[in-house]
Amino acid sequence: SDGHNFIEAVFSKESINEFRKYFSHVKFSNLRDKVIQIGKWSLQVDHVNSKQTYNSHQNINIKLIIESFKPQMNSGELGSRLTLKAISLFKNDEVKAHI
Repeated sequence: SDGHNFIEAVFSKESINEFRKYFSHVKFSNLRDKVIQIGKWSLQVDHVNSKQTYNSHQNINIKLIIESFKPQMNSGELGSRLTLKAISLFKNDEVKAHI
């Protein structure tokens, strides 16, 4: 989430291994409410059944594949407004028009 929209994110195996190598003192699960800086990413577009997949529109699902990232451990926890007010990217009119 960027505070406005959210999209499903998937961490690549390489990004997890890199995280564990450089931040071995931090549990991956502790990043849940933290800010991360994404260094390398890609988008994956899949054909899905929108009746079975919540975060999709007209049978299209887009995932953010995180290939490299660094946690911003000193940035504190995300405020509740950033996580609670974000809406699905697929409810954005511009994204719907592109699909």
